[in-house]
Amino acid sequence: MHPSISPPKEVTQYKQIRHQYLTARPCTRDGSFLKEPIPEPEPVQPPDATPENPWSPFPDRLAFDWARYHYVCLQSSEDEIDKGLDIWHATVIKHRFKYKDKETDDVPWRNAQDFYKTIDSIKAGNVGWKTFKFRYTGLKPQMPPRWMEETYELNARDVLVTLEQQLGTTEFDGQFETMPYEEYDHAGHHVLSNLMSGYWANREANKIATDISTHGMMLVPLVAGSDKTTVSIATGQQEYHPVYTSPGNVSNTARCGHGNAVMPIAFLPIPKTSVPTLLITRNKSGLPELSLSGVRSVMHFPPTLMAQEPFTHDFLRADIYELLAPDLLHQLIKGVFKDHLVSWIMDYLHVAHGETAAFGIIEDIDHRILAVPPFPGLQRFPDGRDYNQWKGDDSKALMKVFLAAIAGYIPSAMVQSIATFMDACYIVCHNVITAPALEHFRESVERFHKLWNIFIKAGVRDSISLPRQHALKHFYKFIHLFGSPNGLCSSITELKHIKSVKEPWHRSNRYQALIQMLQVIVQMEKLTALCRIFLDNGMLTSGNFLFAM
Repeated sequence: MHPSISPPKEVTQYKQIRHQYLTARPCTRDGSFLKEPIPEPEPVQPPDATPENPWSPFPDRLAFDWARYHYVCLQSSEDEIDKGLDIWHATVIKHRFKYKDKETDDVPWRNAQDFYKTIDSIKAGNVGWKTFKFRYTGLKPQMPPRWMEETYELNARDVLVTLEQQLGTTEFDGQFETMPYEEYDHAGHHVLSNLMSGYWANREANKIATDISTHGMMLVPLVAGSDKTTVSIATGQQEYHPVYTSPGNVSNTARCGHGNAVMPIAFLPIPKTSVPTLLITRNKSGLPELSLSGVRSVMHFPPTLMAQEPFTHDFLRADIYELLAPDLLHQLIKGVFKDHLVSWIMDYLHVAHGETAAFGIIEDIDHRILAVPPFPGLQRFPDGRDYNQWKGDDSKALMKVFLAAIAGYIPSAMVQSIATFMDACYIVCHNVITAPALEHFRESVERFHKLWNIFIKAGVRDSISLPRQHALKHFYKFIHLFGSPNGLCSSITELKHIKSVKEPWHRSNRYQALIQMLQVIVQMEKLTALCRIFLDNGMLTSGNFLFAM
C-alpha cells in the first residue's frame, strides 16, 4: 500500500450523517410509533417458561446444560447420548443408595429419542422447512435426457420469518445499523465500510422516502448468496447447493463471524446434465420442436424463450444487473492471484528455462517459502506452494511471502505487475475504506492492467481476456454502492458450510441425509435462540454458554 494511505482504525469515531426520513423509530406490533421518551424494552421471556419452571421445556438448568453440551459442543451421536443418559441414571441410583436420598431427581430422558423430542418442542427459533417437488414440463426430444424425466425436491423456508428471527435477537447489539448513513473521517474524506454506509442503501432510502407514510420506518436490505459445497469425496462427490440470507443492517464484522447473521434458507436441487446441446426449431406447422445435437453449437431458441426475464424482475429494489456484488475470495484471491498469476509465473519458468531447469527453480522457490521463519501473521508452508486442494486462507497467506520467494527468477516487470495487484487487493480487503484509499485502488488496477502485458510478451499468454481479471474494473463502483467487499465475500458462505452442511451431514446416517440435516439445523437454531433468551434474562452469566450455528 502507498505509505501515505494507511488503513483507518475501526475504533476511530467518524462523523456520521444518518438518513433524514427512514429513521427506524420504535413502534408497536401494529406499526404505531411510540411517543417520547421511549421506555427501555423488557427482556423477551422464554416462550415455554412457566412460573414453576423458567427453564421449560427442560426440567431445570442441569438438563439444559447437559443438552447444550452434548448436542452442540460435543455433537454426540444417538448412541453416545444413550450412553451418557445411562451413566447419568447410574449416578442417580448410586447417590440414592449411598445417601438414602429418595428425593434426588431422576434422569429427564429415557433415551436419545426422548431427548430429541424435548429439543423439538422448543418454541424459540422455530423456522421450519418445506419440501417442494417439481419436474421439467417443457418440450422434450424423442430421446429425452435423464434430467427431463426426473422429479426434483427443493427444500426451503420462509425468508421473512428467518429475517424476523435474525432481527429479533440481541446477538448483534452494537453491530447493527438501523438506518442508512454517510460517514466521513477527520479530513472530510468519505468512508465506506458496512452495507448501510454505501450509496445504494442511501439511494433506495431516498426513493422509499418520497412516500411520506414511510417516514420513520426501517430499511432492511436482504443479502443472499449461494455456493456449492462437497461433503464426501470418498463416496462419490456428494454435493449440496445451500442458499443463505443475511440482513444488510448487520455489520461486516458480524456477518463474517460464526453467529446467526447468516442463515440457510434453501437447498437447491441441481440436475446433472450431459454435453449434448438442445436445439429448438419449428416444424412445418410452425410449432416448436426440441432435438438433441451430438456436437456443441449455439443454442437456438424461439423469440418467446429468448424474452425470459430474471426472477427478480418484479422486485422493486432488485436490479439483478447491479446487485451482483464483487467477491474477494473467488475473483481476486483464488482467481487472479492463485489461478492466474501464480500459474503464469510457473508457466513462464518453463517457457524461459525449459522443463528440467524450471523444475529446479520451482523447487528452490518452494524451499524459500518453506524457510519463512515463524512470525505472528505468517503461515508456515511445510510443502512449499504445492497444494493438492487450496483453501482461501492458503492463498491469502501465500501472498505475503510470494514476492520474496520468486525474486531473481522472473523479470522485474512481472514482479512489479504482481506487486501492483497485491497493493490493490490489500486495500479492498480492509473493513473500512476511505476515499483516498479507494482512489489508490483504482490507480493500482489501471497500472496492473497495463503491466500484465509482460505475460503476453514473454509468451505465457496469447491474450488476457478473463472474467475474473475484468471483474477488478467493477470493484471501484461496487465499493461505492455496497461498502467494503469483505462483508459480501463468498468466504462467509464457505465458512457457513461447516455448521449448516458439513457437520449436519456427518451427524446423519447418510441415507436421505438432507432431511436429517434440516432437522439438525432447526434443532441447533432452537437451542441457540433459547440460550440467547436465557442469557438476556440473566439466567446464564457466561458468554461461554452462547453457541453459534
